[in-house]
Amino acid sequence: MQDRKLQVGIDRVIQLSWLERTAFLAIAGNDNATIEDTLQNLLKDHLAGGKGVRGSREKTITVLMKVWLNAPDQLKELQVEGLRLLEQTPQAESLAVHWGMISAMYPFWNSVATHTGRLLELQESMTGAQIERRMKEQYGDRQTVTRSTQRALRSFTDWGLLTLTKGKGIFSRKSSITIQNHDVVSWLMETSLHARVKGSVPFQELFNSPSLFPFQLASISPEQLVSLSPRLERLRHGLNDDLIILRVV
Repeated sequence: MQDRKLQVGIDRVIQLSWLERTAFLAIAGNDNATIEDTLQNLLKDHLAGGKGVRGSREKTITVLMKVWLNAPDQLKELQVEGLRLLEQTPQAESLAVHWGMISAMYPFWNSVATHTGRLLELQESMTGAQIERRMKEQYGDRQTVTRSTQRALRSFTDWGLLTLTKGKGIFSRKSSITIQNHDVVSWLMETSLHARVKGSVPFQELFNSPSLFPFQLASISPEQLVSLSPRLERLRHGLNDDLIILRVV
């Protein structure tokens, strides 16, 4: 089976409010069947589909439930921790938790974010075509890649993280969201690591990852980072940096 980090995997526009609703239902202890029925009702006026039919609605529900209920084994602890953080995190920072979990679950989303962040570090605005070109270089020149990239960028806009200039297809960054809670900072950095092909990265590269472009993270040390997550470990890397590694269990 192809590694999920090399798959497109997600080709839906995902509204933040839908993820928030899914997480709330999971936190409240509802079972999968109840959550799926609730999401069917929530999305019935937005997306085509229905019971027994794998339409846009059902495909979107699959994404929502993977993010906050049906994670693979290697992401299950991360998912549980994310739900705990949502219970305790102020609304102003909760968007970062949803961003982190969908990035870990769907590395394609994280890749779009990475290319977006890199461009916005260099210039004030960008076009969707610029991101599509880079994504095709990474995932192949397929219509699926174009469509999924466009939908990811539309999602970023829906989340209030990018502004789209109507009629010109030009995106610009909105103000960064400050994340002060070190528990959220460390968890968010861990999700970014899960989305990478390699399960290790120098600390400074991870902390400054362009995939986290919507956020201004509170300063944290490598020692703090690994102390806040039993799933990470730290190795000295060169003279001035540390390597952060996903712990193998």
